[in-house]
Amino acid sequence: MSFGFFADAGLTIPFAGSLRHFSTQGDRLIYFGSPSSGQQLQDSTAPGSANVQVSITDSAGGSGLAAASIKLAATSGGLTSAAGGAALSLGHTVLSGAGNAKPIHIRFDTSAGTVGTDYTDLGLAVNNVIESAV
Repeated sequence: MSFGFFADAGLTIPFAGSLRHFSTQGDRLIYFGSPSSGQQLQDSTAPGSANVQVSITDSAGGSGLAAASIKLAATSGGLTSAAGGAALSLGHTVLSGAGNAKPIHIRFDTSAGTVGTDYTDLGLAVNNVIESAV
């Protein structure tokens, strides 16, 4: 799959989807998309009608920082009202190309954890999707 997480809006610096390096409280910005041209991403169960969603994964629930300590939003202003641990909808179809990169604003509340700790069990994932040519 050519779609993934990136550290820049130009989709040139891959971001592995791990939140391990975000071990300090505050806001971050990453992007989701594909640097390829002529591709689209849709939900695999209901292509074009169900939303593509980014969710927070926690491979060791009950230890470390809880997924509910992380908020996702499409804008920085949306972080205030975002629910901790909730998935972020990217719409029914995500088109490829840097001009279609989807910003993902992330807010970490590490007050329940230890500052400076790498929370290696937390990450980002996309629901079951299919990539196809446009």
